[in-house]
Amino acid sequence: MKKLILSIVAIATLSLSSFGQSPEGFKYQAVVRDAGNLILNNQAVGMQMVIQQGSIGGTTVYTETFAPTTNGYGLVNLEIGTGTTTDDFTIIDWANGPYFIETAVDVTGGTSYTVIGTSQLMSVPYALYAKTSGNGTGPIGPQGPAGATGATGSQGPIGLTGATGPAGATGAQGLAGNDGVGIAQTLSQTGSDVTLSDGGGTVSVNDADADATNELQNLSVSAAGDTLYLQNGGFVIIPGISAANAPVQLATLTTSAVSSLINISATSGGNITDDGGANITTRGVCYSINTNPTTADNITNDGNGTGSFTSNLSGLTASTTYYLRAYAINSAGTAYGNELSFTTLASAALAIGDSYQGGFIFYLDGLGGGLIAAPTNQSTSAPWGCYGTTISGADGIVIGTGNQNTIDIEAGCSTFGTAADICANLVLSGYTDWFLPSKDELSLMYQNIGPGNALGLGNVGGFALNYYWSSTEGSNFLAWGQNFSVVNQNGNGKVSANYVRAVRAF
Repeated sequence: MKKLILSIVAIATLSLSSFGQSPEGFKYQAVVRDAGNLILNNQAVGMQMVIQQGSIGGTTVYTETFAPTTNGYGLVNLEIGTGTTTDDFTIIDWANGPYFIETAVDVTGGTSYTVIGTSQLMSVPYALYAKTSGNGTGPIGPQGPAGATGATGSQGPIGLTGATGPAGATGAQGLAGNDGVGIAQTLSQTGSDVTLSDGGGTVSVNDADADATNELQNLSVSAAGDTLYLQNGGFVIIPGISAANAPVQLATLTTSAVSSLINISATSGGNITDDGGANITTRGVCYSINTNPTTADNITNDGNGTGSFTSNLSGLTASTTYYLRAYAINSAGTAYGNELSFTTLASAALAIGDSYQGGFIFYLDGLGGGLIAAPTNQSTSAPWGCYGTTISGADGIVIGTGNQNTIDIEAGCSTFGTAADICANLVLSGYTDWFLPSKDELSLMYQNIGPGNALGLGNVGGFALNYYWSSTEGSNFLAWGQNFSVVNQNGNGKVSANYVRAVRAF
């Protein structure tokens, strides 16, 4: 691509200087860069120009050197045929082409030249050939006899000189013209002819040869305006703004190993290490009994953003093989992590006191569900909250009402750090559906896995012999609590500092 652009620039800047009695030659312009592709401005350089006949690397018919100084844009202006040489430029037979010009540069200003490119001379140099062969003028023949002298015509009268008109007003100063360097031009193609809009001639290009590296291609610009793309691949990014406008890619992520595997549930997740240049709006895992699961199958939704996340898979079938992959969605689309597989355990009877889904089972409903208590206390000194305020709906007592009580407390009491607020915002073992137990749910914890020891299991939950809050409100000043050192429950002032143990349903 560099060679193609260099050739176009060279063609655009070649021009004849051989008209009339001027010395034979043609002009040549080039921008000089160092090995790091940086433009060398206002610097003396050494240049060697070699004209070759027949092909690139063919017979050398003319060699000359120059020692120019680049201008502020790194541009040098040379006139081929006027440099330092021992060859005769005027004897080049331009009719016996094609001819190629090889350019070599010493960026230090010396004579240790490095060849930077060779390009074919097109229409401009061949104008030198046209001065003798293209105008149809042959050799001078013998002088013929003199013809008769014609009669001298009479001179007509001389007309009168008209009066001089008044001088016009001086016009406003026009804008300064461009110096001709760096002018943007449009490149157009008609058949095999390529033309620059601001002059520089027309070049005939053979786009049907066997060389795949010099084909004509369409050039397009990215929507952000910072990247130029070639039709057949390849692009160049304009420095300075490319990072801010880099195209969005799919996210990069991995799938976490499966854990907490039982007959009906499992735990997995993922880790998003690269968001692809756009915000992750949804993440989770997708799973199926078929390979390569997608978001069209069963999924979990585990928030957004990058980093690690945990996914809880529930409602699985016992003794069944599942396939799962983590997924992440951004504006570029959905990306997937590596695929894992696992087989659920055979059905097994759950029992009160079992460690299960983040805690200890303290109640079973006989239908495959029940209640689980967190394995440790969430607080040892939390108030119930909103003393003097009646919370509408927070009066459920029986088993199964604790979750709704907690929802109603959160809606009607905005105090941070209350017993219900601590449970509602708890994230434990990947589970986020914890709540403060109702009055009867709290009693079952005490009896079945606490100091009550009704089933002979002992204090499985590791409860303190102190007061624990329930989510059941007694009045605008009181809420129900239970002393785990004895069996009784009673009303406690909402400002009292009691223990908190969260529960969840399965």
